[in-house]
Amino acid sequence: AFFKKYGIQDSARIILRVARIGPHYYESVLDGMRMAESLHQRGLDVCFVHIGYADVPSLADEVYAFAKTVNDRAGKVIAVSASDESQVALKYFAMASVVVGTGRSAFEGMSLGKPTMIVGKLGFAGPVDPDHLPAQAQYNYSGRNADGSQTKEAYQAEYDETMYRVLSDPHYAAQLGQYAFDHVLNTLDVSISVPIYEARYRAYRTEWMSTPSELRRASMYSWIKRGLRNMMSKSFRAQVSSMINLRQKKAA
Repeated sequence: AFFKKYGIQDSARIILRVARIGPHYYESVLDGMRMAESLHQRGLDVCFVHIGYADVPSLADEVYAFAKTVNDRAGKVIAVSASDESQVALKYFAMASVVVGTGRSAFEGMSLGKPTMIVGKLGFAGPVDPDHLPAQAQYNYSGRNADGSQTKEAYQAEYDETMYRVLSDPHYAAQLGQYAFDHVLNTLDVSISVPIYEARYRAYRTEWMSTPSELRRASMYSWIKRGLRNMMSKSFRAQVSSMINLRQKKAA
């Protein structure tokens, strides 16, 4: 239904980016669309799908206009920005071949065993792999570990090339996905949040979706998590974040 609604070809492999359209993220959404165009020109059948609230309408208009330009040049839909789906964004992670994440969306991609790349305000911060993870974790997967001295062209070229490798080499993609999942499973075990996230991702991982009741539970867990997040004070969330950082430092 999603593919039909937005005119995406059934054969397209999805690169998913979940982020608000605001000053911190909108450039990364445009960069993702540029990357999709580069991959299309190199013969890959892909679609960059962005899902997120339009916090700043003027920036959202730029994103929508750029997506149309990219699609017109390609002659088919290879870039989508879908703010209408932001209330239920999590359910679309299952269709992704690769997740481009920052913070929470990075955790969600990793927890689903997807090859995950961190792209933040400073640019491309690399895939979640043994080489990049220590620096990514140090900055809570925000992308602040990216080389801010890189030119826009250099950052875009590295981003494009890494994504091309992931989508062209199934073995490499599987390695990245497994590494990301193992990291979440074995390292990010903060006792406060584990029961919630374990139940949530158990419901969403494809191989565990065996019954209609589990699908119903998936929606319930999403609702519960949103409610818990709204109830948590900023100070409490900061304490949880500190605990995560402490555990990561000990593991390192």
